[in-house]
Amino acid sequence: MKFALRLRSLRLKLATLYIIFALLSMVCLGCFSYVYMNYALETSREGTMQAREDRSLRFLDTWPAHDQTLTLTEKLDRLSTAIAPTDIVQMYELDGTLIYSSSGVTEYKIP
Repeated sequence: MKFALRLRSLRLKLATLYIIFALLSMVCLGCFSYVYMNYALETSREGTMQAREDRSLRFLDTWPAHDQTLTLTEKLDRLSTAIAPTDIVQMYELDGTLIYSSSGVTEYKIP
């Protein structure tokens, strides 16, 4: 048996069309996945940072009002012992001077 491929054959045209369609489908799927995952990670990061800020403010707001023995820095230091080391707490004055910086991984801190 001799199989000869002719350039005008229907099989060759259909095979080429199927290969092109499959490649384009994979490229489109990859692009869609990339865009979707980029968006999902970005919104997740924003949500996580908002939740961390809310948790810190809730911690400071729910501190017993009658306990005036600790300063703000000491309260934040106690909060830092209860959170993950990658959760960096940094508080600044309105003029940009640093009030408090938690201990943790220094690569994650804002200089």
